[in-house]
Amino acid sequence: MGAPRSINGQAAWHKWVGCASATVEYTHGITFRRSLMANSFRLTMQRGPNVGKTFELVKDVVTMGRDMSNDIVINDAESSRHHARLSKQGDSYVIEDLGSTNGTFVNSARVSSPRALNNGDVVGVGETVTLHYEVAVAAPEIGGATVIGGVDATVVASGDMSAKQIQEMAAASAPPPMPEPPTAPMPQAFDLPPAQPAMSAPDPSPLSSKPAGGDSKRNMYIGIGVGAFVLLCCCCPALIAGFYYLFTSGLFGG
Repeated sequence: MGAPRSINGQAAWHKWVGCASATVEYTHGITFRRSLMANSFRLTMQRGPNVGKTFELVKDVVTMGRDMSNDIVINDAESSRHHARLSKQGDSYVIEDLGSTNGTFVNSARVSSPRALNNGDVVGVGETVTLHYEVAVAAPEIGGATVIGGVDATVVASGDMSAKQIQEMAAASAPPPMPEPPTAPMPQAFDLPPAQPAMSAPDPSPLSSKPAGGDSKRNMYIGIGVGAFVLLCCCCPALIAGFYYLFTSGLFGG
């Protein structure tokens, strides 16, 4: 694995099986982390002493052979003590024979010089051992955003990723700018309606009144009428009695 590189001088070392990571820090206090899973490589034994066993290729240089000091130990009579070597170059491995007795093969073709391996190739150790070469391409994994106090954009990566690739990744993954908070609209000036004139109280309608003298006369007439009626009521019996006496006494009869 190559030394870690960074955009603004900071560096970090992220190392695990076939993986690289990158951390992107943006302005406005936002950190956006994207884990870039690098290609992983493995050999799976198809024929030989350990059929089905998988050997993860995690080092830049991987040795194969019968000796226990090798990274991949092949305990088979066809395998030499130091049989072959795989070297990481770019996005794949290159295999070369180390002068083995029974030879190293790729897709049944004997390896006489370093040869790049492709996904799906079959590596042969002698004539009795075969291993399947596989390249697993992992999709990028995006982590959540966390709030920090950063002010500069920072991209840190490890592995064989170039600075240009990291810059392109950072530009593609940059979150949209934070929207500005809406401002409250200023109230528009408006004219006050003209003041309405005060409602004047209506003048009281003059009550039709009669002069005080007319009231007195009317009262006097009423009093006279009442007195005459009372007097008439009192005099009528006397008059009737007088007329009765005259008729009965014979004064008018002679």
